[in-house]
Amino acid sequence: MGAQHKSESWVLLFSTRFLVFLIQLRQKAEYRKGTCATIQEGLLIVKHSRAASANIILVTSCLALLAAGHARAGTITGYVNDPTGDSTDFGAGLAALGGSVTTLNVGSLPTGALNPSAFAGVTLDGTGSFDTVTFGVGPSQGNTVTPPLSDGEGPHAAASYIGDQFTTGPQTLTVSFASPVSGAGLFLIDLFNPYSTSLCGGLCDDVTIQAFTGTDGTGTALGIFHAAAYNFQGNPVNYVYFMGITSSDIDIGSIVLSQPDNPSGDVIGIGNILYGTGTPNTVPEPSAMIPLLAATILLAVRARRKTRVE
Repeated sequence: MGAQHKSESWVLLFSTRFLVFLIQLRQKAEYRKGTCATIQEGLLIVKHSRAASANIILVTSCLALLAAGHARAGTITGYVNDPTGDSTDFGAGLAALGGSVTTLNVGSLPTGALNPSAFAGVTLDGTGSFDTVTFGVGPSQGNTVTPPLSDGEGPHAAASYIGDQFTTGPQTLTVSFASPVSGAGLFLIDLFNPYSTSLCGGLCDDVTIQAFTGTDGTGTALGIFHAAAYNFQGNPVNYVYFMGITSSDIDIGSIVLSQPDNPSGDVIGIGNILYGTGTPNTVPEPSAMIPLLAATILLAVRARRKTRVE
């Protein structure tokens, strides 16, 4: 009985430590309801079980349930803080995920009402002036005085853009994808946001970009990023500034660009839209280790029993 008790204790110790190791592989997790709905419940089952065979079954079942309900903790990255190179950084981020940039040429769209299906595999849904296409260099508000000034990624050449020359927020543009993508973003035209949100005193245009797992801004919110605090207006040119997001799990179903109701009266346009699909996160899921764990425990028990008998 002493040998069996020690064998059971060794199995419990090994199983518990391995369970904790698997759980720590991920930063976020969702657990299915059932025998082992939470980490704490799983550990209690392991701690209070007595029969070695029951321990093996319960531990393996617990791991299976935890792994089946485990959500991968993908990396969400925003590209908003390098006004002169965010789109380049975005392209590099997609390349690191095994993808490349696809450009939706907004400059080629006909003027008038925005066609939601203008691009294959993508749906555009705008509110306010973002349901309109205008031709020109941009809104052209021309504040070249308020610092910090930035030329962004250069001037917007005369072409079609989403928006008009007089409508301020609140308004949104939602870009949805027929299949999930690794990253997406777009160029803003003539943004006036020279102060950080906490210091703007109502004189900033705190534009945000947010990614979701579902289309039309539904599903799980993956991350939200705010526009850099710069004045991108020129006279007579209108400078462009890029905002983008990538996800290592290739689970972006849509992005939403939101312009708030801003007392500054800022009017912005939207230029080309970029997106791309790479390779999913290859970190092994805990479920892949369950067969190995079960086999290891069984072999260890047999080895211990054999040693005690001899």
